[in-house]
Amino acid sequence: MPFHIQPLREFLVRPTLPDSLARMNELAHNLLWSWEPTIRSLFRRLDPMLWRECGYNPVLMLGRVPQATLAKASADPRYLSLYRTACEIFDTRVRKSPLDSDGKLIAYFSAEYGLTECLPVYSGGLGILSGDHLKSCSNQDYPLVGIGLLYQQGYFRQYLNPDGWQQERYPVNDFYTLPVSPVKTPDDQDLKVTVKLPTGNVFIRSGRSTSGGSHYICWIRTSRTTFCRRIAISRTRFTAATSIRASGRRSCWA
Repeated sequence: MPFHIQPLREFLVRPTLPDSLARMNELAHNLLWSWEPTIRSLFRRLDPMLWRECGYNPVLMLGRVPQATLAKASADPRYLSLYRTACEIFDTRVRKSPLDSDGKLIAYFSAEYGLTECLPVYSGGLGILSGDHLKSCSNQDYPLVGIGLLYQQGYFRQYLNPDGWQQERYPVNDFYTLPVSPVKTPDDQDLKVTVKLPTGNVFIRSGRSTSGGSHYICWIRTSRTTFCRRIAISRTRFTAATSIRASGRRSCWA
């Protein structure tokens, strides 16, 4: 009889960034890198092969990059020069004053947003158009907030089986390794909203992705499962070697 083992606790093992590269995590979680080549090249030059293996996802990459690679980069003058340039561009774009909008925000609703390949919540022209609208508004400082759906499976991938027939598989999006952060309540709990439907209650969770300056996307998703407790620790403090996996997501099971 099949059964499911529910996780009791999850460990998110984060890299121990050297002091000279302390803002790498901040740069990775802001989608500005998806259309700013200097910031994107910062991650590509860190480890080109790993960058490709991680699907051009800097958040996932920082969870997998060896500590020795970070130490080597922190001692490379050319890489440090690129890092400082990327931080200057980031600060210029993120911290500049927005246009005077009298406190009003523009809500932009779309079923999909094509912002970057590593965030597979789009499938075609509508998503690309929506993503370009967000990037353009970020560049021009329009007070726009995107609202969309955060799909658990995203789009499917096609392949041919040994008999030559086309097959599909639906990769599951791991939100822990995407440039998405959960929306928190004042008491630091995940924000949950209940919507009553004729067939019962639907529980909605919210995520947030920052794109450029004060612009962000509010992601909406539903889930029947309850998240287990998550504990974030640095890689150097994680001593239970038998629990470490290369994905950047760690779990303890009952």
